[in-house]
Amino acid sequence: LQFAQSPTFLIPGEEPDSETELAIAINETMNTDRVLAQLGIYGETKSALGSSIGIPMWDEEIAPGEVWWEAFGPDTAIPEFRSGRLSAVTLWSEIQEDRTYWRLLSHHGVENRAGYVEHALFEGRVDNLGRRVPLEAHSLGKPYAKEVDSESRVATGLTRLDAVLGINSPTIEWRR
Repeated sequence: LQFAQSPTFLIPGEEPDSETELAIAINETMNTDRVLAQLGIYGETKSALGSSIGIPMWDEEIAPGEVWWEAFGPDTAIPEFRSGRLSAVTLWSEIQEDRTYWRLLSHHGVENRAGYVEHALFEGRVDNLGRRVPLEAHSLGKPYAKEVDSESRVATGLTRLDAVLGINSPTIEWRR
């Protein structure tokens, strides 16, 4: 029932049909079918698995000038908390090729009031993360190789974490 009615994203104090630059940007970024679909996935994941992570995404190669919002389940995320609040999160994706597992870890964090995403590629086995390799070593990491700085990071341009955590209800297994 959380998302039974589609939300509309507005700027506090402005009318829904406002034509300010910020209102137009919010409308073009957040009031889209893609975002509304991702909110549905976010809600369903949160309902079924107890929580969901929402993160803004961008890729100049596939969508120049665009930012979109994507939902991730807790089974692909390692959240970190400080004072009971989400302080960082690492998302991972994995591709198996024979006995080799390629894993891309994307760590979303904040350091000195500067948000960043650090991308790291690992070559491992089914039972271990493996060794860190250059992003160019596999197609999983290649799209990020030219975007990162010398620390393998991309600045988000935010002074806070770019991820949000929605919790449905904690489960006993996740207590520690």
